[in-house]
Amino acid sequence: MVKIIKRFIEENKAILIAFGLAMFFWIFESSLHASIFHTGAFIEQIFMPANHELWMRLVVVSLLIISGSICQIMLTSLKRSEQELKRHHVYLDDMIKERTTELEKINEDLANEIETRKQSENSLRENEEKLRTVIEASLDAILAIDSRARIILFNTAAEDLFKYSSEEILEKPLSIICPENTAEIHQKRVEQFLKEGFGQCGHIGRRLERTFRRKDGAPFMAEVAMAGGRIDGKRLVVASIHDITERKKAEDALKRLSHQNQLILESAGEGIFGLDTEGKVMFVNPAAAKMLGYDLQELIGKIHHNLAHYMNRNGIPYPEDECPICASYKNH
Repeated sequence: MVKIIKRFIEENKAILIAFGLAMFFWIFESSLHASIFHTGAFIEQIFMPANHELWMRLVVVSLLIISGSICQIMLTSLKRSEQELKRHHVYLDDMIKERTTELEKINEDLANEIETRKQSENSLRENEEKLRTVIEASLDAILAIDSRARIILFNTAAEDLFKYSSEEILEKPLSIICPENTAEIHQKRVEQFLKEGFGQCGHIGRRLERTFRRKDGAPFMAEVAMAGGRIDGKRLVVASIHDITERKKAEDALKRLSHQNQLILESAGEGIFGLDTEGKVMFVNPAAAKMLGYDLQELIGKIHHNLAHYMNRNGIPYPEDECPICASYKNH
């Protein structure tokens, strides 16, 4: 009950003050007329004033009460405005805290993303540096061809092999290092493979011997291995090229020597054969085969001691462990 009364007084303070002032005015006016103007007794002046006095008092009391009501309305409105403003302040504080938390989270995520990106960039840079080191350290020429069939990578070994500098050959078509008579067809095949993923590009995934062309136009033989891949969704071909000019020269010289030796063996009148360390026949000339009564192919790979025995002066064949011919290849 006390709380209700306190609340009522708090909510109607201005009206109650105005009402109190009105009562004070009424009593003061009644006392004044009774004591000074002798217009009647005090109690009579309070409850039964003259008409003109009554109307004057009612007007003044009404004005006081109306003024108090207006003040109360203004105070109530002000209080409500303060409460609303306080609620807005609380709401704004909560919004600011929420937005601050969100911004802190965004900043933290952004910082983490920046750090992750830096780590990725550093890792990518390290991997690129490692790859560049491996490519530049390679003794074989390494070059890369992009989806336009243009050369985009040309290592130091490639510069030495083709006699082009990187500045001269980068962004040039692949045909610049192919023989003139086949340059156009090779260029078209590689372009088709890079654009469509299929075609007659027989180098991909294989190791082949092909002819290439240096800057001065001189052709040379090389062993090439090509592999296809993708960068940013675009096709890429990487080629490793090894110069086999000296090897080819050696192979040709060996073929010529073998041919000459074959001619010598076939033209010799004496029987000639060669054995390995196990006593197997590696080669034999027609004269030797004829002497032994075999065809050439029958002797190749056979144990010589089982085919032709070496005899002592008494005409008795040597046992294998005493045969001078067996001893000659077993001791080497």
